[in-house]
Amino acid sequence: MPDSDSGRGALYEVAVDWAPAYELTVSLEAFRADRVRKTLDCGRDWVAAVRRQLPPDVPAKLRAAEGVPGSLPPFLVLQCPEPRDAEGLLGWLTSLSVGDLFELAAAHVPEGARGLDPKLGALRDRMARDLDLWNRHYFRHIDKAILQGLEAEAAARKAELAAAGRDPDPEAFVEGVTSGMVFEPHPGLQRIYLVPQHHFRPINLYDRYRTSVVDLYPADAVAPASGRPPHGLVRLTRALGDEGRLRMLRALAEKERTFTDMVRLTGLAKSTVYHHLVILRSAGLLRVRVACGGSDRYSFRPGSLNDLQTGLKGFLQ
Repeated sequence: MPDSDSGRGALYEVAVDWAPAYELTVSLEAFRADRVRKTLDCGRDWVAAVRRQLPPDVPAKLRAAEGVPGSLPPFLVLQCPEPRDAEGLLGWLTSLSVGDLFELAAAHVPEGARGLDPKLGALRDRMARDLDLWNRHYFRHIDKAILQGLEAEAAARKAELAAAGRDPDPEAFVEGVTSGMVFEPHPGLQRIYLVPQHHFRPINLYDRYRTSVVDLYPADAVAPASGRPPHGLVRLTRALGDEGRLRMLRALAEKERTFTDMVRLTGLAKSTVYHHLVILRSAGLLRVRVACGGSDRYSFRPGSLNDLQTGLKGFLQ
């Protein structure tokens, strides 16, 4: 279970959490993420490299599991007792009875949503098998600097939250940490958990539960090599270096728009619009307002351009 490093505001509480078990599940999800492969920092080259290190039969076993809905729901990592590393999660997960699983799921997951399934026991068995394969052949061998960097990121965010005292601005804190995500308050929403992750950068992965949201936000766990520009500066210059994205940014500076609005406005394929929006979001140029019901709404974050000047000046000096 996460500790109590949280801040309470008028809207909801914010808590920062992290454990290696989160990155275990996120890294497997990134390996399977064919639909957004070109958008991820861990792209095709990473997948090819991982395939080469896996035993010949393992990729097929992992691919066969894509019928299982999503990855392991993050509320299970939240509930896992310490140590919440890969082995700790797998040992705890496989020890749960089907009744225990349903009790945990029912307490967190709205009826009919991801994670509450009549075949929950069979899904657990399949996910545990896949995560065990993934851990043995990939995750336990990753660069420890990644996990150390994520742990340091979480500690720094907890310190920020503690420094804000008992009356932080939860919405502003979440937006700043996630580079633009704004979760609209609604009756029942009590807490947002922010969890740094590496393998699914630059995308935010979030799940909504009965009283909480878990946002696995992209974090640059490993600093660039000496002489290389900061990751954030590279994302900003990339985002602004395309005429089509600049036109989209101007439209979003005029007013909030939905994804459907942007598809109609640009006349581009949905996949292309999604790709451009992810690039703009990853650079911190967009605010994404997530409502309890209805579509997400996008708008320009004016203050984000200050990061370009600051980052470029710092790199050149």
